[in-house]
Amino acid sequence: MVDANFKLIQELTESRDVTIELRKVQTWQANLPVFIIGLQNRIRRLLDGHGRFHLRQQAQETVP
Repeated sequence: MVDANFKLIQELTESRDVTIELRKVQTWQANLPVFIIGLQNRIRRLLDGHGRFHLRQQAQETVP
C-alpha cells in the first residue's frame, strides 16, 4: 500500500512538473512574436535608408 501511494505521488509530481514546463513553453511561444517585432524595430532603427549602420553615431552620442 505504501509503495502504491508513493508511486501515485511520484506520478502526480512528474505530471505537475510536465504541466509547469508546458506552461513555460506556451508563455515563451506567446511572447515570441512580441520579441521578434521588438527586434525588427531595433534593427530598423540601426539601419538608415542606405542600409548602413548608425552604430558609430550612437557611440559618439553616448560618450560625454
